[in-house]
Amino acid sequence: MRNSVLWLLVMCVSLCGFAQQRYHQGFETWREYQSYAGNAWLERYVKEGWLGEAPPYRLPQTDFQMGPAHIMRREGHTGQYALGMKTADTPTNVLLGNMRIPGKPGSRFRMTVWLRGTGTVRFRVYEYGADNRCIGTPFVHTCQATPDWQPHAAVFENSRPDIAVWFPVLEVGPAADVVIDEVTVGEGGDGQELIMPIGAPAPVADGETIAVAFPTDAAMAVDGKLNEAAWQQAEWHANFLQHRDQTRPSRVQAQFAFLYDADHLYLGFISAEHGLDSTAIPTTSPGQWPKGDPVEWFLDPGATRDVYFQFAANIIGGTYEARMLDARWDCAWRATGASEGYRWTLEVAIPFAAFNRTTPKPGEMWSMNICRNGEHMGPWAPVGPNYHVPAGFGLLTFGRYEQWWQSVTAHQREQAQALVRTLQTLSDPQFTRQAALIDRRTRDSETVAREIAGQAITRETFLAAFSQTEQLRTLLTNAEHELRWVHAIR
Repeated sequence: MRNSVLWLLVMCVSLCGFAQQRYHQGFETWREYQSYAGNAWLERYVKEGWLGEAPPYRLPQTDFQMGPAHIMRREGHTGQYALGMKTADTPTNVLLGNMRIPGKPGSRFRMTVWLRGTGTVRFRVYEYGADNRCIGTPFVHTCQATPDWQPHAAVFENSRPDIAVWFPVLEVGPAADVVIDEVTVGEGGDGQELIMPIGAPAPVADGETIAVAFPTDAAMAVDGKLNEAAWQQAEWHANFLQHRDQTRPSRVQAQFAFLYDADHLYLGFISAEHGLDSTAIPTTSPGQWPKGDPVEWFLDPGATRDVYFQFAANIIGGTYEARMLDARWDCAWRATGASEGYRWTLEVAIPFAAFNRTTPKPGEMWSMNICRNGEHMGPWAPVGPNYHVPAGFGLLTFGRYEQWWQSVTAHQREQAQALVRTLQTLSDPQFTRQAALIDRRTRDSETVAREIAGQAITRETFLAAFSQTEQLRTLLTNAEHELRWVHAIR
């Protein structure tokens, strides 16, 4: 292993004279060392160089240890050496090299590691002030080891001016058996690594401002943790833009998803920026804008591009709502935030009754936008510097892809057939051509429906079908407007 973890351990082993055992596991050769706890020399080293969990961070117990550890030498993969760690009922900390000078506030460091095995491993940072006392130990990422080698990455941003030096650490959780390799710590990090709950899907990669809210029958706790299985199966979106130049993505990204049940629309939001200090955010009265850089979103039920509703919430559950610019509008909705290291999360539930609506039907279309505030301010759908521009909102539709497709195509088929019959009764060549075009587009839609019948519709298939149905919807809408105009002048 080409980093100081291996050399630190080897040096300690040679000085302490630990008992060791050599054995083979497949092609790997292991040397197993006994627990570091109980060794007087190492206990002194631990007390002087390692940190406990509670202030003043100079009181580690004897179970705060570096083992038992495995060191194996092998050829192939990412390096010649790797570090194996087994833990019992307490976590074990692995120091990743020497102390680092954080640089000015806002400087960023990227940490990567290859893991294999079972158990949870977390990136952690020990922050020291100028008086050589620990002033913080934030977690910056949680990752799950898998049977196959997988790379994991985290970004640490120095958000405090009083940090003099910091140490990167890997905390191996209880009951873990992992192999650690190729740890690197370097400057940089673009913030694109979204710190998602373990097992949750990655955001869609197409960049289209079209979101789908999937239905759920699960009980949603709305506790800010986003740990319900429904969130892991939801359709997540990223690609937030910079505020000043909305042609460019934000340097530090965020991610969101929608779900719904019979009564509520749910929003899950995750930001990759440094975890916020919820204790430093003051509370606000109802109707006041929340402190602490809240996230805000706009909902336009029915995609009217006219009447919309604004919501905002911060990490401590401070909320704001308005009907367009009227903050006197009020509804009973819930928002809860949470933070851990290099992310903060928000979970929201809004009743459909707030909009005088019932459960949306599959295929129902709303327009919406989500915008961030603070250092990484910017919208999801480009709307310019004023976010109150419903004409620029993205789209939100409801139902699983298959439900959406069946509902939309069935509705459009009935609408198209009725319009074609009406247009054909008018003695006008223009309406006759329009009827023929609608009929042809309807048959094209039916052909696609037969081709994908019985197949699982993917996001890619959905977008292709969405484009086609939008073209037909535009034709139908224009024809209906012209018919109303004709009837009005007769």
